[in-house]
Amino acid sequence: MRYVMVLVAVALLGTAAVVVAGCGSGEPEDSAGAASEGTPIASSVDQPPTGAPEPSERGEAPMVAPTAGAAAEGPTEPAAPRAPADEPQEPAAPVSEPADGALVIRGTVILASKVPQPGSMPYRDCLTYVKYSVDEVVLGDLADSEALVVLWGMKDNVLQQAASFAPGDQHELKLVPLEEMPELSSVANADDTEEYSLTPYFALSAEGI
Repeated sequence: MRYVMVLVAVALLGTAAVVVAGCGSGEPEDSAGAASEGTPIASSVDQPPTGAPEPSERGEAPMVAPTAGAAAEGPTEPAAPRAPADEPQEPAAPVSEPADGALVIRGTVILASKVPQPGSMPYRDCLTYVKYSVDEVVLGDLADSEALVVLWGMKDNVLQQAASFAPGDQHELKLVPLEEMPELSSVANADDTEEYSLTPYFALSAEGI
């Protein structure tokens, strides 16, 4: 009878060992399952904060958006407007009108300079010098018996009337001293008179008589 009880006790101990072993082997499986099905465990490696810029592949510094503090410094001034590239140019100022008191004479051509043909020279305008004998002083005061008169010989590559003046032609001329017309100082001129003793006058008009 004692021997039977010992066998029963050994059998009970074996069964208990099997149950304990079974329970121990099931716990890891439940833990693994929970880890795979539930929320992942955070890694111990530091992760960049959400929204932080990532460096480019070439190692360049990432673009950073301006902070609220930088925006609070105030708006930047707008750039000055640019002038249109094709803005029209103002036309050249016309030849100024002289003051009252212009000199008016009647004279005869002694020598007329030769005006170059249009396109033959690298300029489009040309003044011509004409030497006159003074036949009559119609208006004003002129003591000299001769007058050196400057007229338009060519304008914008077009020959003017004075380009065809010849000795013996007679004209009534309205004159002002050439020094009162500074805008003409840069205009090309034809001067064959070789006259330097007379004061040159600019002809505002020249009418045949």
